[in-house]
Amino acid sequence: MLSGYDSDNGSDTAEVTEPVRVQLPHMQSLVAPDVNIDSMLGPQRIEVDSKTNALMTNPTARDLAHTITVMQKEDKNSRREGGAGIHFGRNRTFAGGRVEATHMSNFNFDRQYNTFQSFVFAEAPDGRVIKAGQGMTKREREMEGLVAKVDEERLKSGMGVFAGGLKNDESRKRLRNSDPADVDDFQGPWAGFEGEAEAFERHQAEQKERTDAEEAKKKEAEEAEEKKKEELAEKDKKDPGSTTSQWHGSKPKVDYQGRSWIECPPQQTKKQQRIQARQMEYIEEEDDYRNKTCYLPKKWIHTWEGHTQGVQAIRFFPKTAHLLMSAGLDGTVKIWDYYNTRSCRITYTGHEKGVRDVQFIGDGTKFVSCSYDHHVNYWDTETGKIIRKFDLGSSCYNLAVHPTELNSFVVACHDKKAAQFDVNSPGDEPTQLYKDHLRAVNTVTICDDGKRLVTTSDDRKMFVWHWGIPVVDKYIAEPGMSSIPAVTVHPSQKFMACQSMNNQIVVYQAYGGFKLQGRKRFTGFNNTGYAIEPGFSADGRYLMSGDGDGRLHFWDWKSCKLYRTLKAHDGCCISCLWHPNQASRVVTAGWDGKIKLWD
Repeated sequence: MLSGYDSDNGSDTAEVTEPVRVQLPHMQSLVAPDVNIDSMLGPQRIEVDSKTNALMTNPTARDLAHTITVMQKEDKNSRREGGAGIHFGRNRTFAGGRVEATHMSNFNFDRQYNTFQSFVFAEAPDGRVIKAGQGMTKREREMEGLVAKVDEERLKSGMGVFAGGLKNDESRKRLRNSDPADVDDFQGPWAGFEGEAEAFERHQAEQKERTDAEEAKKKEAEEAEEKKKEELAEKDKKDPGSTTSQWHGSKPKVDYQGRSWIECPPQQTKKQQRIQARQMEYIEEEDDYRNKTCYLPKKWIHTWEGHTQGVQAIRFFPKTAHLLMSAGLDGTVKIWDYYNTRSCRITYTGHEKGVRDVQFIGDGTKFVSCSYDHHVNYWDTETGKIIRKFDLGSSCYNLAVHPTELNSFVVACHDKKAAQFDVNSPGDEPTQLYKDHLRAVNTVTICDDGKRLVTTSDDRKMFVWHWGIPVVDKYIAEPGMSSIPAVTVHPSQKFMACQSMNNQIVVYQAYGGFKLQGRKRFTGFNNTGYAIEPGFSADGRYLMSGDGDGRLHFWDWKSCKLYRTLKAHDGCCISCLWHPNQASRVVTAGWDGKIKLWD
């Protein structure tokens, strides 16, 4: 009928047409929904050996790429959500179960992590306690490297790694004997605990073992020290010629009254009685040197000859100055008579190379000498025997004896160190080392009443140390500073005259800040290349020094004016001393092997 109304031309007669058939699509009924099984199952599980990091399966490239993408998304979601703990972003469903996002504090996460690492179990966020490897096959547990043994007691109690140890139900039990009739063994409420006696005995045994070990160690050290002393004694016996002394005097070493030759003769003591009495009056005053009056020498009056090579250092006997000691580059030390015959009294032979410096100790009964043979000898002045011998391992350049600790002295060494020794110490090792210089140490000077030690070196630096403390207290390095090979302290003990290698003598304070005295510079001579030791007059008014040409120069201490120059030696005039009791007497030593007296 629909087709009959398809067209109408307005005529009365109707035309009948054949109907058209339309082919409709076939509709299939599906009861189950369309589900992506691949997305639920996910990619193939990738198994990796935890020890060798090798793949245990053969995944496809798609599975590997999918795994990397998932890990990147999880890391991105974790950073976006923030906080501590494990973050998975949105809820996801896997073949093994459902994973949900959760949050926990840092403390709880660390506690569960460390508990799992220590006791192979952990507590889930819902409160369940899960063992390692739960729900896994034996092969999977072996691949993951999980420990099979679990602390069952902790697992039952749920105590984590931060919890204390499991409480021992077996508490300590007291010994019981409450019978008053047992007089000997009655204990009552003050009874001890079971096993207390055994623990005490065990403690006593351990303490005894420690004590025995300490005593054995101490005894072993003492035996080693004794053995070392015996070896040194045997060495001295086998080589007696290397440590000898030769007496040159016609008189015996001890007179008929039992007085030693090193004591001042009585006739000379009478001559000096007035001078010494005057010195004793001012010995306790701070500036007693100012009570003396000295005069410049004019002429040469005597020469001491006996060294086969140059003379390096000269020293007067303490206080009386009736003896003069000299150190020669021929390896010998000599003592000369000053007042009477002026002859050589004794020669000490104990060094294989030249002697660089000597110093009397205390009252003059002992002295020390250092040499280029790496040894420092501690001598008995009267007998000429070596009491101690110290091996430093490098050349020695200068000596200084402590003014109050007479058993201690310090040596300037070529190996960039200043070594402090104690003659009463059992070993030969130095008691202290001062070792901050970069080159050889040239001089050591003790000042400030023995509280400070000043060292100079070829590195053009001057260090000030506290005595006995190897830490630099003051570091002196001036821009125009040169190497200082010799230092002498002023009689006032307040200044130091330093022989500088730029042909001048500079002055520093010997206390406090050790400041450079810029206005005090003594010039007009040539000292380059020589460790010439300057000297002061007894009253501190004059400064003197030799030079490389053998001349002796005298300056005024206050004005730095050059007063007098004397031709003293043929070679270098290396050392000079002003006599402490005779106001106008000066002794000089040179590399020509001569010692000269000037008046």
